[in-house]
Amino acid sequence: MSSSSSVAYQEFELPIVGHYNYIPTEWVCGLFIALFTLTGLCHLYQSVWYNMYWLIFTLVLCAAGEIAGWSFRLWSNHHPEPFNPFFIQMLLLYIAPFFMAVSMYIILQRIISVVGVEHSKLKPRTYSIIFIVFDLLALCVQLVGGCGASINAGEVPEAAERDAWIIFGGVLVQIIVMTAYTILALKYCLLVRITRSKSLSPQLPMAAVETGLITKESQHPATDPLATRIQSMIVGLLISTVFIVVRSIYRTIVLIDGWNGRQYILRQFWQTPYLPKPF
Repeated sequence: MSSSSSVAYQEFELPIVGHYNYIPTEWVCGLFIALFTLTGLCHLYQSVWYNMYWLIFTLVLCAAGEIAGWSFRLWSNHHPEPFNPFFIQMLLLYIAPFFMAVSMYIILQRIISVVGVEHSKLKPRTYSIIFIVFDLLALCVQLVGGCGASINAGEVPEAAERDAWIIFGGVLVQIIVMTAYTILALKYCLLVRITRSKSLSPQLPMAAVETGLITKESQHPATDPLATRIQSMIVGLLISTVFIVVRSIYRTIVLIDGWNGRQYILRQFWQTPYLPKPF
């Protein structure tokens, strides 16, 4: 690092600005605000139209957190120096995915209830309870570390590094929880795919209609438990899981050496000739 407050990496010269050590890209912030606004409105419509009000407290709340977080990043594009917007956006973007993860646990619970519990090691509701509790624990650990970092930032460097490790521990717990969830979900789907039972049990069609996974017209003894709509739900669930896991792994790498490690990765990894500037 040079005395002129810049970091040389290969042929690039990256100025250290504010608490980000870079300036968030304006159009990227605007794009994510628009995308999360669109998805949030879509999920709000789904929650009302299909009477699935739990979506409001999961996916809609997640979208609201992401919109607020990216709005503070957009604000930092014009005013990168203040600490509060930086801290608030960091906190919001750490918290928001928790609500998406909760929706994924609930969706898996409903899929198991519809398709059949005979291939599941746990009761459907048990999945949600266990994973939500541990994910909430991980979130609380991150919040403790984040609040400590906001208090100690710039004043007690050693304490701030400790707080970064606390956040790192919370993110690591999230990775473990998501890994366990992914393994159990994949195992269940594979078992169902292998057995391919040819009918739903007599008690399940009404549950399937109530959850919106199948229509009344599709209630038939010969209905495949992995019908098109359920298959689409599973595919969407797996894609969301991959993104959540990737996000958690990235956060872990970012914090593995404390705040200094975070700055190092953001400044050097993202500034290679093959990757765009950090958001």
